[in-house]
Amino acid sequence: MRNKSLFLSVIFSVVGLSQAHALEHTEKLLTLANTKYTDSFAEILMVSDETNQNIAGLRYVSKKKGVQTGFKNLGLAQLKNADGVVVDQYEDYKVLSIRGTVDAKANKGVLTLRYLNNGMFMSYEECTAQLVRDSAPGSQWKLVGPKKDVVTNASMVVGAMGVQTIQGLCK
Repeated sequence: MRNKSLFLSVIFSVVGLSQAHALEHTEKLLTLANTKYTDSFAEILMVSDETNQNIAGLRYVSKKKGVQTGFKNLGLAQLKNADGVVVDQYEDYKVLSIRGTVDAKANKGVLTLRYLNNGMFMSYEECTAQLVRDSAPGSQWKLVGPKKDVVTNASMVVGAMGVQTIQGLCK
């Protein structure tokens, strides 16, 4: 885990993909910092159509020094996969993946971030957070952690062998 590209910053966004030219509505859910590479960070943005009702997936956008370095769209069907979708990889190491569900009609969902905890033994840990929003029109989506608090900032605590935890999101 010697390469800075291993921990590129990320943005996760839930995306309304009804039409290529449809207007998107975005909401920031989480900023994910990196304790080892402080010029890298992530944001999780909820993205829907202009009505803020139709949600179709996530968008993973990498940033370094505030500049976007890449992105990946993740559909809801992909996120339901038991292994999730790998969003950060270094060589053969799957560093970070996301899985979950979003039910816009019920105003709830679940996101699980799975991270490589020990690259030598290929062991993984994961954190699960709830996605919620009030039923009132125009309500914002929120990421609720295991301590039942709204989480807007977290840090990937990086050690010699991998990610030790995602502080602020994991227990």
